[in-house]
Amino acid sequence: MTERRRERLAERHRARKRRLVRAAIAAAVALVVAWTVFFSPLLALRSGGIAVEGADLNGSTVMAGQVRSAVNEYVGTPLIRLNTGDVEESVQKACRWSNG
Repeated sequence: MTERRRERLAERHRARKRRLVRAAIAAAVALVVAWTVFFSPLLALRSGGIAVEGADLNGSTVMAGQVRSAVNEYVGTPLIRLNTGDVEESVQKACRWSNG
């Protein structure tokens, strides 16, 4: 009977180790995903991806360079941490002079 008891104890120990390893792997994956989303430059705003399209009905002209310079301070900020209201405000301020 003691041999069987030792086997059960050993099996419980192995099962506990497997759960710990799985939990450690899951935590590592979660940390990598969180870093990628919140801090990595992989999902950051890039100035090369900024395009200006369309026309204003009032006849105003917005140059792509104006928009790029307005959002330049936000380049490199991960998109999930980017405050779109601040970006919009910067673009509106930068492009205000071209209305006419």
